[in-house]
Amino acid sequence: MFERRLLTTCTLGLCLVLAGVACGTGGAANAKASPRRYVSTVCGAVLDWKSVVEVRSSALIGEDDSVANTIAYFSRVLGDTDAMVAGIRRAGTPALANGPALQNHVVGEATAIRAALVRAAHDTALAADQVAAVKQVELSVTSEVSAVRAELPRSNDPVLSRAARSAFNCYQLFRKPPIDIGA
Repeated sequence: MFERRLLTTCTLGLCLVLAGVACGTGGAANAKASPRRYVSTVCGAVLDWKSVVEVRSSALIGEDDSVANTIAYFSRVLGDTDAMVAGIRRAGTPALANGPALQNHVVGEATAIRAALVRAAHDTALAADQVAAVKQVELSVTSEVSAVRAELPRSNDPVLSRAARSAFNCYQLFRKPPIDIGA
């Protein structure tokens, strides 16, 4: 009887400890990012994505004009876009009064760009025309950069705006012109 009660008590104690760990308030998902860290991470994720897509777009134009190459291009760009969205999510919520709404909006914009790329990847006319495919991706890149620019350095929040203007990743992202390969 004693052994059974001890086993039950230990099991209950272990369950409570695990529940406390699982429901704890700590962890990266709940952590607040400083405005400076937030803008640097978001701009870095978008800048990396933009740079990789530029290289992929240039390489596609140089390859033979085949549907298979264009489909593979879209597949790689979608993977790159997934990495960008994950990077934005990893930035966490900025430690601002409107931080959760801002993070949701920025992630929503990036997710919308991904959805547009998925639609473009399924467009058979684009698959047959590499230049048109690159132009469509270029529009998505320009849209994402514009959305981030509107949310960060042009923000109504002076702390966020100041952080974005001083972050090197943001400076690099916003100073570079659109990729403009298809022109």
